[in-house]
Amino acid sequence: MKIRLISMRALIEEAFFPERVLDYCSRCENYNMHFACPNHQFNISALLNRYPFVLVISHNLPVNIDEYYYWRDIIDPILMGYENKLMGQSLLAGSCRNCDFCFNKGAQDCEFPQLLRYSLESLGFDLSALLAQFFNEELNFRTDNLNLVYGMLLKQRPDQIYLSELEGELLGISY
Repeated sequence: MKIRLISMRALIEEAFFPERVLDYCSRCENYNMHFACPNHQFNISALLNRYPFVLVISHNLPVNIDEYYYWRDIIDPILMGYENKLMGQSLLAGSCRNCDFCFNKGAQDCEFPQLLRYSLESLGFDLSALLAQFFNEELNFRTDNLNLVYGMLLKQRPDQIYLSELEGELLGISY
């Protein structure tokens, strides 16, 4: 696992390609099934401009890719638990899974907006470009390795104690 604190400006310059990412998203079988996925009804640039920093985590787990949801169920609550401590907003790996109420139930609006969380890619960041530029890694889709990319939008530089605690918790996850 690697953690990088990146300025929003640098992240936008190097990895913000919303048209490209929307094209990828539109090919997904779950496109238009989740409120956290594009097309958003708000100005993404206005959201991003409220946060000068982004904490990005590249987490490679040597597990079967079929265990994706198992690991999300562990990691997502840990990350969300640090939002107040780090004064930020979590960016989850993939689509929001904090309830089971989305479009597939016919909803017009998110019933639990306080639980709604976006991913880097849903906001227009190209994960391949991000990983190459800031982690010197390639996004992989191997069946024996789960490559999760997630993080947090931050209003200020994170407190090092809380950041170390978060890192310790994420490093300590196991079956």
